[in-house]
Amino acid sequence: MSGEVVRSTSGFHGLLEPKRAAIAFCGWADYRERNGMMFQGVGFRIDRDSFSGYTPELYYTDDDMLGNIGDYDSRRLNEMLSLIDTYSSGISSVSLHQECTDGFIKFRGGVKNVSSLWSFRFTLDASRVRESVSFSGHDVPSSKSGGYIFVLPKCGEFFCELGEIVDGERVPLLIDDYCMK
Repeated sequence: MSGEVVRSTSGFHGLLEPKRAAIAFCGWADYRERNGMMFQGVGFRIDRDSFSGYTPELYYTDDDMLGNIGDYDSRRLNEMLSLIDTYSSGISSVSLHQECTDGFIKFRGGVKNVSSLWSFRFTLDASRVRESVSFSGHDVPSSKSGGYIFVLPKCGEFFCELGEIVDGERVPLLIDDYCMK
């Protein structure tokens, strides 16, 4: 893995893009949910060259995935898992994973002591690169997007972390916050 942790842009998404980062915000991604209605979530570009020579295990988590997950949350996370698998490009083996943290983690600018944290884990897969991904109603060809896009089917206010699993531990590559209304 190469690259440094990209920190929150606190609402200035698209204005402060790093020239090259392993994982970066790339736009408002479209997806269909509930009776075919179109919704927007967040698209994250993954730079495949940052992981040259191996296939990394990557993850996504946010402050809504802390602690014990109830029945409703479990259903919602499994629905999100299916949407991530359907609308993302160049990723496979998407799974819901319970992290054992038993320590402190920074979310929403504060530090929380948590014993459980859930994440979506996935790998990069060239055979799953789609011809295009829809951003704000426009299909963007893989040749322009880079092909590896994690589509997060979610809006609202949340603080998130994306990164790589190395020796069983989370290594953050992007820490960001969103307020989508």
